[in-house]
Amino acid sequence: MEKVSLANGRPLLDGVFGPLTHEEDAQIRSILAAVDDQLLSLAKHFGSNHAGLGSTGLELCLLASGQLSINSYVETTDSDEHAADFLVELAPSWCAGDRSGDRVWTIEATIEVDCQHVVDHKAMETVYDRGDISAVTPKAAAQALLQAATDLVHLGMSHPVEHWTALATD
Repeated sequence: MEKVSLANGRPLLDGVFGPLTHEEDAQIRSILAAVDDQLLSLAKHFGSNHAGLGSTGLELCLLASGQLSINSYVETTDSDEHAADFLVELAPSWCAGDRSGDRVWTIEATIEVDCQHVVDHKAMETVYDRGDISAVTPKAAAQALLQAATDLVHLGMSHPVEHWTALATD
């Protein structure tokens, strides 16, 4: 898996959104920069200054299979050092093998925490899933990602981290 920061690397977005005009690219990048701002505000709330693997927010993610998506996360821990990740992702339908020719994007937002069950699953557990949102234009997809990030920020700031990590216990 390779990741490139949208803010620092400024990769082409066409692999995720399809061909874009200069104007469309600028509009989408502006919306995605607002997503970064939201994610970084949540990170600051948790006492950190980074979001995503590259610390700058959203990243273009290329999997070995050739699939592309845009995603990021904010990671924090509770007082017992249990991790909680607030994640967002935007992926085109063709990322999942859809060959219908329809231009559709799926936006996801989840909160995942360390499993704390008696029988430890050795994995993160999803304790909040906003549900997949679909968009039919690149701009609408970027706007939906911004809304998803805004919703996660609201949830993250409305409850202590222990609220989320407690949901993964027996």
